[in-house]
Amino acid sequence: MLLLASLVMFLLLPVAWRPVAVIVCYGFGWLPNYAEMGYPGCMELPFLLVVVAYWQRTGRGGRLGRWGTVQAVCLGIACCLHQLTWFLAPFLVVGLYLIRRGEMPARDAARVVGRYVGITAGVALVINLPFILQGPKPWLRGVLAPILQKAIPSGQGLVGISYYFRSGSGNLSLYSDAGLLLGAAMLIMLVVFPRRLGLAVTVMPWLVFYLSTRSQEDYFDLTVPLWVMAAATVSSVEFDRAWHPRPRLLRTRTARTLLVPLLLAPAMLSLFGAVLTHPPLRMRITQMAGSAGEGVLALSSDLQKLTVEVTNTSGDPLSPHFATSTGATTSAYWQVLAGPAVIAPGQSATYELAAPLSGVGAPGITDRILLRAVTPDPMTLSTQLIGIGPDPETVTALQRQAAKERQAAAQAKARAVARAKSGERHRSSRNDRSVEAGAR
Repeated sequence: MLLLASLVMFLLLPVAWRPVAVIVCYGFGWLPNYAEMGYPGCMELPFLLVVVAYWQRTGRGGRLGRWGTVQAVCLGIACCLHQLTWFLAPFLVVGLYLIRRGEMPARDAARVVGRYVGITAGVALVINLPFILQGPKPWLRGVLAPILQKAIPSGQGLVGISYYFRSGSGNLSLYSDAGLLLGAAMLIMLVVFPRRLGLAVTVMPWLVFYLSTRSQEDYFDLTVPLWVMAAATVSSVEFDRAWHPRPRLLRTRTARTLLVPLLLAPAMLSLFGAVLTHPPLRMRITQMAGSAGEGVLALSSDLQKLTVEVTNTSGDPLSPHFATSTGATTSAYWQVLAGPAVIAPGQSATYELAAPLSGVGAPGITDRILLRAVTPDPMTLSTQLIGIGPDPETVTALQRQAAKERQAAAQAKARAVARAKSGERHRSSRNDRSVEAGAR
């Protein structure tokens, strides 16, 4: 699909821009890597490139025409291939209506844009109809799974504040809520300021993910070709004539200026709530073991087992799942060998955890390894430092000390065995003398 996307991009770009298609698709390396790993976002890329190319001309003169129909069909296919398209579609539709409304009556603009939306929805319905007929509920759950699955926090967005700089968050859902509120605010600002924001229609939807719980870099990397296509094919002249509603409350420049922070305030409040809410679980590592030994030595090689005391400081019953991390990525969940599935509010419990596979890698010299505890409902993250990787000198000293302790324990055991045998011989000899005396 990347080959098809690069070909579509090369053919649709202006002649002077065509070398950029090769540079963007193959020059930086990340898109070929995503394609090789089978990222589903690569599937939608060629279709979205068709949708974005010269999108401001769609419906010009009140007619979709052949090219506008092709774009609507491609948007419907892209909506079936990946959920990222769902965030782009509202901005495209609203921007398209504002441009067409600027050159024709509202009814005609609504008719041509409605035809565009109808074709898109029809194509998406036809593709999904066999799956819907097989089972509407499983289909709906599967389609919405990436949005509703409550995945662990990850990415390069603002969720990193809780992941890297704080010990977690008591309500991670507020990050995603902030992203959705930001998306709604930007959509309203596009309606109010189409002449200023029209050229950013293909960029604004992706800012939603910068605030969401999952803000993976591929959400942004995969859209770079779309940004290049829009920059090369979309002209600001079309937006100079775009319709911009001016109700009585927004007729003054001061009112329109004040509208911006007012629209952004809900997203910021939700973001602050996610950052400032304290993590609900207080954890204490009481024991750890690894392939190199116990205690600090466990951090010099594969870490295999942990014993953790966990206290629920929140007012909700929580079902913790445990993992470890030494950087940006989080390990697979650790197996709970002992410990309750649910911790009641204010209660404490002890968990014995086993690492996935044969153990998790050591943090390295002077690097940290963290224990992460996540809960699905409410969606929370709690973090506790397991330890810092010891330097080689410390490892050597600990190994020598452990060897001495094992040697001392072995010697003590040997002495105990020797004393036991000596005592047994003494008792046997005494019994023999008693028997001889009785015989005499």
